[in-house]
Amino acid sequence: MEQRGWGDRDRIRADRRLDRGIEVAQLLLERFGVPSIFLSGIGDDQTIERALTVSSLGFLQKPFLPSQVFDVIDRALTDILPLSR
Repeated sequence: MEQRGWGDRDRIRADRRLDRGIEVAQLLLERFGVPSIFLSGIGDDQTIERALTVSSLGFLQKPFLPSQVFDVIDRALTDILPLSR
């Protein structure tokens, strides 16, 4: 994966069912310092633990409420991301 060609995009959607979402999140964190928020219908303990080990900003299991998405984004913007700047 290379950063060029992304332009001004600041998000990526990856499908966990393809068993690549967590690997892509790890690569984004290592190469570009971009953390992740996971939204998934797969909520077994092993998957959640694996996702959170790549320094994700959160893991929401489907179905979730819009307020839960706003909460995790708000937490990321106010508590976590400013620390990395």
